[in-house]
Amino acid sequence: MPETVSVDLVNLLLFTMPGFFFLRGVSYKSNSDLTYFVYSMFWGILLMMLFYGLLPAERFIPLLENPYAGAVILSILSGLLGIVIRSIKEKIKLPIEF
Repeated sequence: MPETVSVDLVNLLLFTMPGFFFLRGVSYKSNSDLTYFVYSMFWGILLMMLFYGLLPAERFIPLLENPYAGAVILSILSGLLGIVIRSIKEKIKLPIEF
């Protein structure tokens, strides 16, 4: 694992994309663009920590070195996770709101 990891604002904003795809996958609706952006940031960062925690170390080091590749891969995984959660929520009829 690299000794120091540089995270700047541009790299952090890249992880808004996975949160956006996750919210689209669970079919979240909002009246405000700011609310949607903040939720996208929250879920994107949360999912980034979750996925990087689950991946073996040798697989996520290249994703840390190239944040663009990491954001694309996490966007795909987050979108799929959102679709799975939506389908489970619809089958079980859970009253969960995102």
